[in-house]
Amino acid sequence: MSVEVAGTAQGNTGLWGTVGTKEVAAKVMAVYARLRRGGRIVFQTGDHRPPHFHAEFGEDEATFYVDTGELKEGHLPPQDLRVVNRWYRRDPDATAERLMEAWREYA
Repeated sequence: MSVEVAGTAQGNTGLWGTVGTKEVAAKVMAVYARLRRGGRIVFQTGDHRPPHFHAEFGEDEATFYVDTGELKEGHLPPQDLRVVNRWYRRDPDATAERLMEAWREYA
């Protein structure tokens, strides 16, 4: 799994950026898997419950429950949604277990 730092406000890089006089933390994205069609499965540091993962395809993003693989929120085009569903269901028990371990590590 690789770790990437998402961009911060005003194009700054690193873990902290500044917006006016307010300091804000950047989201650190842990890339768990790379998918067909340019997609990726990521976890965000300090993320909230319930356990979930993010699927990103360019500008489109959706979150899915770790334990079921069901869509939590967001939107993906149908072809990208199928890619995520196939990836998750490839080995549901083992995948859910590995995803939960990764979520605990980064959340």
